[in-house]
Amino acid sequence: MTVIRPNSISGVSSITGNGGDISIFRADGTAADVTVNNITSGVITATTFSGNLSDGTINATTGTFSGNLGVGGVLTYEDVTNVDAVGILTARSGIRVGTGGTVGPVGSGIVTYFGDGSQLTGIDAGTLKHNNNTKAQATANGVTITGGLIPAANNTHDLGASGVAWRNLYVNDAHFSNEGHSNSVDGTWGSWTLQEGENDIFMINNRTGKKYSITMKEVE
Repeated sequence: MTVIRPNSISGVSSITGNGGDISIFRADGTAADVTVNNITSGVITATTFSGNLSDGTINATTGTFSGNLGVGGVLTYEDVTNVDAVGILTARSGIRVGTGGTVGPVGSGIVTYFGDGSQLTGIDAGTLKHNNNTKAQATANGVTITGGLIPAANNTHDLGASGVAWRNLYVNDAHFSNEGHSNSVDGTWGSWTLQEGENDIFMINNRTGKKYSITMKEVE
């Protein structure tokens, strides 16, 4: 080990420790700090580093950054508290979110997930919700709707189509109205309600309030 105890060193181009390590002390015998303006090659082992470091490779057990850490290449790490990635964040062995943590966008952005979702848990892919209330639920028999099924615009969308009609309609009272338009017979519009009686079918004219029964003939 080489021990150097001067008050100052100047004009020295190189220091070689024949015993391996070089220790530098202050005049009072305490360990001295070393300030180096430029190191172009070799290996430095120190308890702490301060200032700017550029180029080369740094191997350390721990590190603390009070400001920002900019990485132009790939940053490989194991356990961190927070990660703020501007670009793409790739995790080799998975991403774990602690209890109470969330995965979501910042502000009004969109979070996109890739894959078939087969490994996701706690998600009902057959449920459509609004404000955490189920509005549509896929079942073995079809889809169960909670609430109204309302078209986006009046007199614009169809229920079924030519060649793919609904087989049967199961409804209570039926309401018919072409308000805002006209029929192709006399050019007027109407609003009617069909109701079922024990022995008759009734039609109510919602514009006049008049009620009618439909004449029916029994077929043997």
